[in-house]
Amino acid sequence: MRNYYIFVVVLGIFSLNVIFIGFSIVGSPLEQKAINLDNQRLTDFSDIHTKILDYYSSKKKLPEKLNVLPNDTSGKDKKHFLKDPESNDEYDYKTEGQYKYKLCTVFSTDTRKDDETDKNYYSSSYYYDLSKDAKNIKHKKGYDCIEVELSDYYKNLYTTPTPILQDHLMIIHPQYNEKLCLGQEYTITWEAEPTVKRAGLYLVTPTEVKKTFDNPWLSSYEPPVGEPINASDPQSRLRGSFKWIVGEVEGDETATILHVPPGHGYQIGVVTSPGSTSDVATSYNFDIVNCASGSVKSTP
Repeated sequence: MRNYYIFVVVLGIFSLNVIFIGFSIVGSPLEQKAINLDNQRLTDFSDIHTKILDYYSSKKKLPEKLNVLPNDTSGKDKKHFLKDPESNDEYDYKTEGQYKYKLCTVFSTDTRKDDETDKNYYSSSYYYDLSKDAKNIKHKKGYDCIEVELSDYYKNLYTTPTPILQDHLMIIHPQYNEKLCLGQEYTITWEAEPTVKRAGLYLVTPTEVKKTFDNPWLSSYEPPVGEPINASDPQSRLRGSFKWIVGEVEGDETATILHVPPGHGYQIGVVTSPGSTSDVATSYNFDIVNCASGSVKSTP
C-alpha cells in the first residue's frame, strides 16, 4: 500500500513537470490565445495592405476609408478582415501623405523585444506583403499602430519617362500634353541630321500599360527618313513624318495589329541610323483618349 502512495506521488510530480514544461514551451492557454489573436490581426493587416495596393493601382491614390476596399470573401460578414477578431471593432486607418498610412488596433502581446527564437515572434516571411513595406511589424501590448509606406514601384507607377531631346534628332509632334483621339489618323513629325539613313517609330507606354504593351513598334516597316527642310542646302536637316492611326501598334513577329488602351503619359520614340551622337529620341508626354465627336487636327 505504501508503494502505491509513493507511485501516485511520483506520477503526480511527473505530470506537474510535464505540464510546467509544456507551458514553458508553448505558453499557457491564455498566452497562446493572445498570440493567436495577434497573429490574426497581422494577417488581417496583410490582407488589407494587399487590397490597398490593388486600390492604389486602379485609383492612383490611397483609399480614404477601409470600407471602400473590395470584397473577395463570402458569408454574412464579407469584410471580416477589417475588424479586430476579439473586440469586433473596425481597425483604425490613418493616411499620412500620398504614400504612407497606419493600421492601428489593441494588441494582446508585446513583441518589441522578441527575436527569431522567441515563441511570440511573428515571421516576416509569413506576412511578406506587409513586412516588406511596413516600418516595423512588431508592436507593444495595448493600442499600437503599424506604419506602412508604399514601395518605390507603386510610387513610380504613374510617373512617365522624361523626354529625350537631342539637337540632332527630335520629335516635333505630338506636343506636350496633346490629346490624341483613339482610332483617328494623326501625323507624327520629327527632324534629324542629313546623315540619317533609316528611321523607326515606337510607342513608349506608361507603367500601367507595360504589362501588356512594352514599348511596341508602330509599324512593321520603316517610315521614310524625311526630306530636306531647305532643298537648296545640302546640309539641311531632314523632316520626316508618319501617318499613325492612334492606338495601333505591331503585335508580334507576324506584324499583327493590336490596339493600346486610352491613357495618360504615352510618348513617341524614334530610332535612326546612323546618328552622330545618339540615334534615339522621345517626345513629350501625350494622352490617348476616346473622343465622342470631332477629330484630331493632323500636324503639317
